[in-house]
Amino acid sequence: MKLKSNIILTALIIAFYTSPAHALRCKNGSLVLKGDTTFEVKASCGQPDDEEYVGSVKKGGKYVNVERYLYIPPKGQFLKIVEFHDGVVAEIINGSRVQ
Repeated sequence: MKLKSNIILTALIIAFYTSPAHALRCKNGSLVLKGDTTFEVKASCGQPDDEEYVGSVKKGGKYVNVERYLYIPPKGQFLKIVEFHDGVVAEIINGSRVQ
């Protein structure tokens, strides 16, 4: 019985601390997903380490304002680039691994 509860506990810990490739896990444990707004991302993860306004880009037949946030995680993890289209998360990209 103890082995079974240890396995369940381990699975829960892994599920909590891992996030899908298309998500950003903030330092406080919050999860950022596609569809979140710039306000929600900053409220969850704080100020990004860098911000870049790309400009107005044609996507799917219409122009959208594209902005990118960069979050630098602890050593050994991947940089996270959050791309917004008109203020809404459109894509979360894994960058290089932090050395």
